[in-house]
Amino acid sequence: MNVWIAAGCVVAWCATLTQDRIEPQLELYDVRDFVTPNDPALRDESALEFLRTVLERAAIAESPDARITCANGALVVRGSKEDQRAVGAYLTRIRQDTRRTFTVKAALVEIGPSPAGALVTVKADLPIVRELFDAPGVVVGALTRGHVDATRTIEFISGYRVHHDVLPLQGRVVVPQIESFASGATLDATVAPLRGDALAVKVRVQHVAAEAPVTTETTELGPIAVPKLRTSTVESVLELEPGSAALLPLPGTGEPRTAFLIEVFANE
Repeated sequence: MNVWIAAGCVVAWCATLTQDRIEPQLELYDVRDFVTPNDPALRDESALEFLRTVLERAAIAESPDARITCANGALVVRGSKEDQRAVGAYLTRIRQDTRRTFTVKAALVEIGPSPAGALVTVKADLPIVRELFDAPGVVVGALTRGHVDATRTIEFISGYRVHHDVLPLQGRVVVPQIESFASGATLDATVAPLRGDALAVKVRVQHVAAEAPVTTETTELGPIAVPKLRTSTVESVLELEPGSAALLPLPGTGEPRTAFLIEVFANE
């Protein structure tokens, strides 16, 4: 009788152990401190989604059954106890390592033939033809956004204002109305540590170009310009190893293509 009781206890213990190991749990992680920093200029509306992507690639990459969803400044993680520990450990490490920063370097370059989309490779192999614009490095913390502006201001005459009976000659003065737009590209980059020394970089590039030649219209007061602008946006999440760089080609820029050369360094 005692043998049967002992055997039953062993079976129950094994079943409980197996259930603890494979039964998924739901945990809610409040990460508003990451996605809503005190400085509004550092806020990134898609930071929560980026954090989810980083956790999937870093903390639970080896767990095919774990799932993470976003909800109102929080992450809902469905996974095993081991998955929950990995997610918690990653978030704790980021919170404690507040002094760690990263430098994002971005240059606007012309490139030769390359695969479509982002090209991540070692720097020596980049098909760069020439450099168009070199932005100073931007220093950011983990999960905060850096901004690089590689645009120039283009001014044009959009119309005229007429002033009548202007003294002393009681004549008419025609004053051109000047407007402007930013031509070029801007880059927003958010950085987070991944596995080992690898870094995850979420990039968003916006490119504004005017059709050339600029359309003009003739009025009785003089010619006016009617620029037709093309705005393109590219978004991607890159994984950069030490010593590597990424080329993010801008859409619709012809040949040779224009691209952002992106490098990220972890500061010691």
